[in-house]
This record gives sequence, C-alpha cells and structure tokens, in this order.
Amino acid sequence: MNAIPKPVLITIIALSVVASAVFAAPIPPMWNAFALSMLILLAALLLLRRQNKSEAAAAHAAHNIPQQLHELLDEEQQFINRHLADKTNSPEWVTALEDHHELFSIRKDELLEGFIRSEGLKKYIAVATVFARAERFLNRGLSAAIDHYYEEAREMLRLGADTIEQTQIILSKELPEAV
Repeated sequence: MNAIPKPVLITIIALSVVASAVFAAPIPPMWNAFALSMLILLAALLLLRRQNKSEAAAAHAAHNIPQQLHELLDEEQQFINRHLADKTNSPEWVTALEDHHELFSIRKDELLEGFIRSEGLKKYIAVATVFARAERFLNRGLSAAIDHYYEEAREMLRLGADTIEQTQIILSKELPEAV
C-alpha cells in the first residue's frame, strides 16, 4: 500500500481542525458535520503516526546506531594510540589531532542524537555519562597540544583512550548486539 505523503496528511489535519471549528460554531451546531470532520482528523493523525513509526523502524534497521557508535569508538582509540606512538612534537602532529577531533566530534554528536531515540534514555545515560568523561579528556588533550604542552596533551589523550575503552565496555554490557 502506498503511503499518503506527509504534506497531504498535515493539510488534511489542518483542514479538519478548521472544519470542526466551523461546524461547531453556528447555533445550533452541525453535530453530524462536526463528528465527520473529527473522524477525518483522527484518521489522518493515526495514518501520520503509523507512517512515522514505520519510518523510524526502517531507519533503525538500516542504521544500527549502537554498532556505529562502537565502531567510531574503536577508530578513535586506534587513532589516539597511533598518535601517542608518534613522539614528534610538531605543528603537523597538532593539526592532525585537531582535524581528527573535529570530525570525531561531528560524527559522535550525530550518533548520540540517534542513540537516544533508538535505545532510550536509560541506556543513553549509561553510555553517555562515561563517554562525556572521555570527551573531556580528549578536549583537554587537544587544548594542551594547541598550547604546546605536549606531555600534558599525551597524558590527557591516554586518559581519553582509557575512558573510551570503559565506554565500550558499558556499551557492550548495555547492548551486547553492538559488539
């Protein structure tokens, strides 16, 4: 069955609200017409809700957000470990860290936004609480690197990597299918 486009459903809803007000306003009210407009409103709302639910389910099935988050954490941990192994304290080292951190932050924000919708608030809090600590360490490491405090930057990156590992453990406990 083809779905009715959302703009059409929204238009039907708006017209039903207006029609119900018009039919209820005169004295005596036109109850039959009012009831019909309310039934049309209810039907349009139910169709819109069903369509939204099916779209959300399809999006969740197509994009396993916990799995993507786990992969992102793996990639970040590997990057940090490679970056820590590079002992050069050069501007290129800092630039690579900045560039990677910017991309990581954008992707992380997208995934966490979807994570709360797909997995619920309780699981989000369990994962995001530890993950926020990791992100603070990474931000501090980046800030220290930009200011040329390389030893402090490396220490913060190490702590960030350790906390990312803790985040992965919690993620695998909360959502074993993500691993």
